[in-house]
Amino acid sequence: MAKKKSKKSIIRKPVFMALIGLAIVVLLGVAFILVRHYLPKGTQSEIVATVNGEPIYYSEIQQIKDLISKSPVSGQIPNDSVILDQLINNRVLQQAAKAKGLSVGEKEYTDTMTAYFTQTQTTEADFKKLLEQQNVSFDAFKKDMMERLLILKYLNVTLTPQIDLSEAKLRAYFDANKASFKVPAKIHAAHIIVNSSEKAQTILAELKAGGNFSVLAKKYSFDSSAPNGGDLGWFQEGDLDATFYQAASALDVGKISGVVKTQYGYHIIKLLDRSLPRDMTFDEAKADIESQLRLQQQNTLLLKDLADLKAKATIKTMLVAKPAATTTKLASFDDKGGDICKENGKPIIRLFTTSTCPHCLWVKDGFDSVVKDYVDKGKIAAYHWQLDTGDDLLTPIVETAVPTTEKDLFTKVNPGRGVPTFVFGCRYVRIGNFYEGQNDIAKEKADFKEVIDALLAQS
Repeated sequence: MAKKKSKKSIIRKPVFMALIGLAIVVLLGVAFILVRHYLPKGTQSEIVATVNGEPIYYSEIQQIKDLISKSPVSGQIPNDSVILDQLINNRVLQQAAKAKGLSVGEKEYTDTMTAYFTQTQTTEADFKKLLEQQNVSFDAFKKDMMERLLILKYLNVTLTPQIDLSEAKLRAYFDANKASFKVPAKIHAAHIIVNSSEKAQTILAELKAGGNFSVLAKKYSFDSSAPNGGDLGWFQEGDLDATFYQAASALDVGKISGVVKTQYGYHIIKLLDRSLPRDMTFDEAKADIESQLRLQQQNTLLLKDLADLKAKATIKTMLVAKPAATTTKLASFDDKGGDICKENGKPIIRLFTTSTCPHCLWVKDGFDSVVKDYVDKGKIAAYHWQLDTGDDLLTPIVETAVPTTEKDLFTKVNPGRGVPTFVFGCRYVRIGNFYEGQNDIAKEKADFKEVIDALLAQS
């Protein structure tokens, strides 16, 4: 299986998330848009809490639930008390920021959004269209974002100076966790991939007769590595198709394989180089250690600061629990019932994403690694459609259009068209990432496996 190199991009977080980032997502629930200031008159009748006398209305909770139902940031709508707690946290921090005399100006907002549009390769017009689809005005979004930036400024002013990322601290962490910092064995390979065994055998004969591998790859190979002479770069076990990796890693450096068949086509592989597993040096691990320690300390400091602020604040809650709607679930997926859709007798697993969605980027590798394992064992059929590029990210070929039947299925199960959208066997559906707020991809993968295993048991 070839790595795709033509158009895959890394989506970077906007600059305003750089310092506090995940801590806010986890603890404040800022992944959804609050629109409390822009509700129609007459809807703010039921006060469910006050923070130092400032009211929070039930309509704010309901608006958030409505938005989450259309949004890619959560796979399940939280209950009222969870949302209320997030609103209280936000209100406490906003009041603390104002008490310190902090404010956010037009330039800070403009710089933030300009960086966001640049880094996600979108425009203001695209973003306004997305907001319109969720029935949120751009003015409402802007005012809420200014409040959000105010919270971030407060946290950066109060918490960031307390974070200890000294050399001594980093080295102590490295020394205590050396087993976690390993460079795995890797191989550097090239391949020629064609769509028939006969054609592959003909090319293999040319190679044995002295043909140049790179030249023949450029001439015959159908995937995106062809212009590079079939060079796939360096990769480790688990990155590519298991059959492909096994055949490549069995070669001596400089040697060529016979014809290797995978689900993607017929390959001839050349091993260009290999590296043995080794321990990381401190310098190699330093950036990862800084990220881990920064996040740990941010979360600890934020929890403490919130607890202190809330202890000093006068907070009253009057929320009456609303009965929750019942939905049949399997793990974090909704069970829609009905027949299981199959391809060649195998359940079909689908993920719909876009190239500019950071939530899609977060879950991509976890989803791909799980389904590739089942695909390699011949148990399922799987697709990872990137809706804006038309590419199936699970294949070595760079596709340019999502089939109409696939798009129809996407809009049927998700009329709001939020991404990521997971459709497992046409029966189990989930919109959004369930554990992204906890930054726990392992739990995401466990849910994927549980649902796939259930489909296999029912097939």
